[in-house]
Amino acid sequence: MLIRRARIDDAEDISKLCAELNVTRSSSARTGFVEHAPSPEEFRRRIIGNPLFFTAYEHHELAGFVAAYRDDRMPEEDITKALDTKERPFVYCELLGVKEGYRGLGKILVQYLFDHSRGPYWSATVCAPRRNRPAEALLRLTGWKPEQKVESDGLTFQFYRHE
Repeated sequence: MLIRRARIDDAEDISKLCAELNVTRSSSARTGFVEHAPSPEEFRRRIIGNPLFFTAYEHHELAGFVAAYRDDRMPEEDITKALDTKERPFVYCELLGVKEGYRGLGKILVQYLFDHSRGPYWSATVCAPRRNRPAEALLRLTGWKPEQKVESDGLTFQFYRHE
């Protein structure tokens, strides 16, 4: 497994994996990114100059990624406005995507982020209308603590903090 900083040419693979992991808010079949699948162009913008966006490849195939940003580079989205009042500097971990069949890779990617950056860290996961229990379990397993809940676009997000 090769874990490295994301490159612009990874954007297509990352977007494709996001689309595979995307679910609707009413879906009960599985968990994933709730109606959130940025385009390859958007991922290219997020990768350029970002030292905290990492990919994991096995046999030249994307197995997973973690997209994190320093507080001054966060994507401008409704949900990130909740962090405007937080003490800076911090790192916002926005997305963690792992392809099916790579159980345990999420924990490895979170640890890789910790090893290559300096916190504190913030992240959020959807908790209503349906909870992303695997994401919650991973955050607890890696030492994140629940903080505030925020409503955005009909979804409720639980924010987590890690020192």
